[in-house]
Amino acid sequence: EKADPKNINIAEIGEAREHIEKALKHVNQSTRAAENARKMMRLQRELVGVGNLLRPGRVFIMEGTLLKLGVNGAKPKIFFLFNDVVLYAVKRNMIYGSQLLVRKVIPLTELKVENKEGVESSSDRCSFSLTYRDGSFIVMATCAAEKDLWLEALQEAINGMKEEKSELFDDFRSSIEVRQRQISHPSEITITASTSSLTVKHVYD
Repeated sequence: EKADPKNINIAEIGEAREHIEKALKHVNQSTRAAENARKMMRLQRELVGVGNLLRPGRVFIMEGTLLKLGVNGAKPKIFFLFNDVVLYAVKRNMIYGSQLLVRKVIPLTELKVENKEGVESSSDRCSFSLTYRDGSFIVMATCAAEKDLWLEALQEAINGMKEEKSELFDDFRSSIEVRQRQISHPSEITITASTSSLTVKHVYD
């Protein structure tokens, strides 16, 4: 039986829609919180020398391998970005497997990232610097798109830390994950570009 248009209460419909949207938002937030908790617990098991990662309010954003430039050349480090710190680790082979040994933890409150602009070599176009209270170093990505994504993610995290708005990272983290998959699988880029205005950037795991 069709509803009589005269009996339809627009205000009630609007209120019902609002309740549904709030419920869906709550479900999405709960799902993301559960995903973040699983990720944090995995990293707590895998990372050695970092203490307790499971800090209330800490949100995982992204991870990836970058080359850290030093006096002994460029060496791969695995970087992990959270909403309050960035850390890097090295893979250490053991008799019974491998470990990720944390070498440095940098609070975002004292971190500054800087793009290497105005350079001509391909390696420099993929590089950027991280400066913090006790020093600085340069890292190199595998491509310019990877560098751009790291710069954006780091700056977004630094800004979010200053504003103390960790909830802002939910949608941003989802965007990062999509863009990581796109760079990892170039065949997907053309398809995505035809249906979305999302800029294609990434980090290799």
